[in-house]
Amino acid sequence: MKKSQIPNYLQLNDYFQYYINLLEDIEIDQALKDSLQSIEELEVTQLAELRDYTYAEGKWTVRQLLLHLIDTERIFAARITRLARKDTLISPGFDEVLFNQNARYQHRTVQDLIEELVSVRKATMAMFKGFDEGTLLFEGEITTGEISVVGLGFMLLGHQKHHLRILEERYLKH
Repeated sequence: MKKSQIPNYLQLNDYFQYYINLLEDIEIDQALKDSLQSIEELEVTQLAELRDYTYAEGKWTVRQLLLHLIDTERIFAARITRLARKDTLISPGFDEVLFNQNARYQHRTVQDLIEELVSVRKATMAMFKGFDEGTLLFEGEITTGEISVVGLGFMLLGHQKHHLRILEERYLKH
């Protein structure tokens, strides 16, 4: 199913549309594969050298940004699972600042974090392989509005693209 087939796409709120609009109009399976490739192509050596670099006061380090992507992947996967199973309980949001403050990442290497991010993305890919078209089209409510399973998948991928772009533009090119 393509991005252009997201149910009620034009009615999605701006928050959803911002991330989804960062992506091409391709099948969700291909978008997942492309996003995995983007993770696997990260410059581990250069990022390891910059592991504690921040591009501005109060911004995350490279390791914190990678942890944010890992946390977000897991939380979105749980939301997607609940939505796919037609759970009507609204999935709560999460406090990304609180999560990052309590991550205890200092002992972790960039390589380790990238490997974990690859693992959680592969799990998300396996989850989506199990969804039929009816499941992908199912819509439900999350804290920020109503969205379909496939829409939430594209939003997750757009979120990653957003942060990898920041990583490239503000960390690697400093």
